[in-house]
Amino acid sequence: MFCKKCGQQLSDNVQFCKSCGAPVTNAAPGAPYLAGSAGSHPSNAAGGAFGATGNSVGETSTVKTLSLALRLVALVLCLFFFLPMFTITCGTEIPFSGLDATLGKDASSLGHIDGNPLVILMLAIPIALIVLVSLKKYAGAILASIAGLLFQWIFAFIVTSTVNNGGDSGDILGSMGGVGDAISSLGSSSGAGSILSFTPWYHLSWVLYIVATILAITIWSKSKVSTPRRM
Repeated sequence: MFCKKCGQQLSDNVQFCKSCGAPVTNAAPGAPYLAGSAGSHPSNAAGGAFGATGNSVGETSTVKTLSLALRLVALVLCLFFFLPMFTITCGTEIPFSGLDATLGKDASSLGHIDGNPLVILMLAIPIALIVLVSLKKYAGAILASIAGLLFQWIFAFIVTSTVNNGGDSGDILGSMGGVGDAISSLGSSSGAGSILSFTPWYHLSWVLYIVATILAITIWSKSKVSTPRRM
């Protein structure tokens, strides 16, 4: 048998270790215990397992918290679809939400202004982000967040080109229906130039998509760390 304290091999009937003097009445035959070895003693092995489990639980808790935060950000982005994203002022100020830009809008004396179905992506992308995070598809959530950032730029390009080019933003993206023509008509009749301005809600949506991208990347990296590797 071996000393529990120093690992010295002992005779079967000794009561004290001849090397370190520790009592060995409870010593049992088997492999020597080496002090400082995490897996050589049951209590140490249990402690090591507990430490690993504690780290894993901590990582999992962090991922859950960040996932909740990301879903809340995506939910706010969904609500932004129904808030004014930009206004066009040409004698009168006409606000447009994402819903208006998608379905069209009746603008007083201008009549009905057509929308562009592409703008529905402003709502579809954050919904997809919520679903992907709920399904723990964190890599997909990163892509969705980046797609949201890109679409914010595309949306601004469509609107700006539509207003500036009198309803035609080019063959690649198309235009937002009759907005440009209606604004051009209103500008010529009122003698005033059209003024396009994006609202604080639009600029805040940029910030939220940046936050969403950072959160998605952080969640993905932490989920990789907390996932145990199979041997």
